Amino acid sequence: MNRPGSTVRYQFMVLVSVFAASAALAGPMTNAFTYQGMLKDAGVAANDDYDFQFKLYDAAALGTQKGVTINVNNKTVTDGLFTVELDFTEAIFDGVERWLQIGVRPWDSGGAYTVLPRQKITPAPVAKNLLLPFEATTDATGNLLDITRSAGSGRIGRFVNNSAGGYHSLRIESNDSAAALGVYGNGTATEGIYSSSANESAGQFYGTGAANANAAVYAHTAGTGAAAHVDGPLDVGSTGTAGSVDVFRNGVANAVVSLTSDAYGGLVRTYDPNGTLVSEIGVDSDGGGVAGDLRLRGGGGAFSAYMSGDWAGSANAWLQLLGASRDIILNTDSVGDDSVRFPTNAISRGEIEDEPGVASINSETSLALSGAVENILSRTITVPASGYVLAIGTVDCNLSHTTGSSSFMYFGVSDVSATFKATNQFTAWISSNAPSGIYYVPGTAQAIFDVSAGANTFYFVADEAGGSWTVTERQLSLVYFPTAYGTYDPPLPGNPREPMPAGMSELDWNNQIVADARGALTADEIAAEQAEAHEFDMQRVQREMAEMRAEMAQLRALVRQEIGQRASQPTPAPAPRMPEVEADAAAE
Repeated sequence: MNRPGSTVRYQFMVLVSVFAASAALAGPMTNAFTYQGMLKDAGVAANDDYDFQFKLYDAAALGTQKGVTINVNNKTVTDGLFTVELDFTEAIFDGVERWLQIGVRPWDSGGAYTVLPRQKITPAPVAKNLLLPFEATTDATGNLLDITRSAGSGRIGRFVNNSAGGYHSLRIESNDSAAALGVYGNGTATEGIYSSSANESAGQFYGTGAANANAAVYAHTAGTGAAAHVDGPLDVGSTGTAGSVDVFRNGVANAVVSLTSDAYGGLVRTYDPNGTLVSEIGVDSDGGGVAGDLRLRGGGGAFSAYMSGDWAGSANAWLQLLGASRDIILNTDSVGDDSVRFPTNAISRGEIEDEPGVASINSETSLALSGAVENILSRTITVPASGYVLAIGTVDCNLSHTTGSSSFMYFGVSDVSATFKATNQFTAWISSNAPSGIYYVPGTAQAIFDVSAGANTFYFVADEAGGSWTVTERQLSLVYFPTAYGTYDPPLPGNPREPMPAGMSELDWNNQIVADARGALTADEIAAEQAEAHEFDMQRVQREMAEMRAEMAQLRALVRQEIGQRASQPTPAPAPRMPEVEADAAAE
C-alpha cells in the first residue's frame, strides 16, 4: 500500500450506481443510493484500506456543491472492488443533472485526498418511475413539469383520493407574488378547487381567445349544494375590464337577470323568459351619478313605474306610476298639493292629512261679566293647509233683572281677541217692563273664517251693556274644512253695533233696529245665489284639473326623455350558456 509521500495514481471504474431501498422489507423509496466502483492504485487493482470522500455538484466543473459531504473511512478494497451507500439529503435529486466528485487517500495516512474527475450521476431504471411518496425542492428556472400530448385521447392527469382520512387530491400553493391554482376534494363536504397564495391572486383562469364564446371557468353540480362558493368578497371586473354577471333560468336560453354597468355606474336589469327588459335599477343620470333610480315595465310595453332618488338634480325623491287611465305622482321637490297627485276618489280620509278636523273647549263654571268687551273662551286649532274654519259658540246668559231697568248684553265669535265682528254681535235682552227676577237666555253665535296653514286662535267674546249678567255652560267649537264648494261671506270687519245711546228709551232704540230690517229673500235672489255657487264650484274644479294636467304633461315629458337616454345606450348581450357537462362527469 502506498503511503503519504509516494507517487500514487488512482483510477476509478464505476460498476453500477442505483437507488436502493433503505430496508430489507419492501417500503417507500429513500434518497440513498448504492455506489459500486473499482479502484486501481498505480494501474493495479487495489487491495488495502482507504479513506473516501464523496461530494455532489450541479456541474461537471466548478458549479455549486449540493447536499452534505460524505466521508467513508477505513473502507476495505478487495481486488479493486468496493461498495458504499450514499445519502446527500432528500432535496438533492429534483430532476436536475448532478455530478459525483470522489476523493481518496490511504487509510490512516492523514494526508490530502486525491480528487478524481467528476462522474455524471445517471438514473437507474427504478428512478425513471414515480415512486410515492415523492417530494422534491429545486431552485431551477423554467417549467418544472410540462406534459404535452400530441395525439390520442384520455386524461392528461388524474388525482383521486379514496382515503377516508385524506385531504387534498391536488393542491398547488404559492408563497410569493405569482398566481397559483389548485384542485382538491371529491367528497360530499369538500370543495373541488382550492387555491392558496400568501400575497397576491390565489388562482387565475384565463380565456385568451378574443373570439372565444365559452366560459373561462365552468362549475356544475348535480346536487343541492352550490356549484361555486365564495367565502369572502367577490370582485367581478377590474379597472381595465367592465364586470358583468348573468343569471339564467333552467330551460331558458336568455339571461333573466343581468348585473352590469352603464355610463353612470352600476345597473341591474331583469328580463322575462323571452328576453324582454322588465325592470332596471341604476344610477340616476339627473343627479350627476350620485343617486339611484328604479324603472318597471308595464303591460303596454313601456316603463310605467319610475322612482328617482334625485329628481332633476334637486336632491329630492319622486315616484310616478303611469296607468292606462289614471296616474299617481309623489314629488318631494314640490310643496302642498303639488307634491301629491292621486286619481279622484283614490284617497280615504284616514290616508291624508289635510282633511276636516275639529277642536273645542267648554266650561260649566259661572263667569260674571265685567261691563267691557272680554273673552269668555278661546281655542286654537292647527290646520295642515289653508282653508276655512267654522266657529260656533254657545252660552247660557243669566240675568238678575229689576223692573224698570235696561237689561241687555252682546256675544259673538271672533278671530281677534276681545273684539266683535260687525256681522257677529248677537243680543240677549230683557225688557225693562218685565217683572223683577232671574232670567235665563240661551244664545248661539257662529261664523266662517279664512285660515292659513298652522295655528289659528278664535275667541268667544261678550259685553255686558246693561244690567248684571253672568254666563255659564260656555262652549266654543271649531271645525276645519280644506275646500270651499260654494261662495261664502266671511264676518265683516267693520264696527259692531253701538250700545243704546244715553237718553234714548228702550222702545225707541228697538224701533230703530226694526226700521233697518228688510223683507225675506225673493225667488230671483235665491236663483242668483245658486248660480253664483255653481259657477264658483265649476271654476274650482277646472282650475285644479288644469294644474294637474300641466304637471302630468311635464312629468311624462321628463320620463320619455329619461327612457330615450337609457334606450340609446347599448344593452349588453346576455352571456351564452355553457354546454352541460354531465356526460363528461359521468365518464370521469
